[in-house]
Amino acid sequence: MSGQWPPAGPPAGRPLLISAVPGASRTGVPVPAAPAPVPVSTYPTMPVTAFGAPPPPPPPPPAAAPPPRAAVAIEFVFDTGQRVRVGQAVLLGRNPASADPSLACAAINDPDMSISKNHLEYGTGPSGMWVKDRGSTNGSAITHPGGQPVVLAPNQETPAGVGDVVTIGRRAFRIDEVAA
Repeated sequence: MSGQWPPAGPPAGRPLLISAVPGASRTGVPVPAAPAPVPVSTYPTMPVTAFGAPPPPPPPPPAAAPPPRAAVAIEFVFDTGQRVRVGQAVLLGRNPASADPSLACAAINDPDMSISKNHLEYGTGPSGMWVKDRGSTNGSAITHPGGQPVVLAPNQETPAGVGDVVTIGRRAFRIDEVAA
């Protein structure tokens, strides 16, 4: 070697051989040629997502959920103007008392003394609201909107709903739904 770069050729007595080139071999026997490339149109088609291709469009948004319902409370509006906001269960009367701590008590203003001490119970359950006469002296009745008054059987739950009018003694109240 003479020290020049690139070298002028192969060393004396050795043929120039490049084994990494297709078709060349050390023995001088040609290597079979590689098969012809398959035309692109015969490959299965696949979506292109690499090398700058646009990404697929995003999935459509889920259907909009209905807006959440505003929190509501139940309120009894009496013919005297008195309003009683109730929870899950309440005992109404002239001077109600209950040993059950889950039962709230609400005293109703009744100068005529037609309401019993523990007159009516209101509650809710899986099937909705209900009222129950607690064996009062002057009884109770419920009137559904557009209906006739129905006398409540003592100690029996009777379905009730918003808009119903309940009569206890000589007093009456409407069941209203108000913002909580």
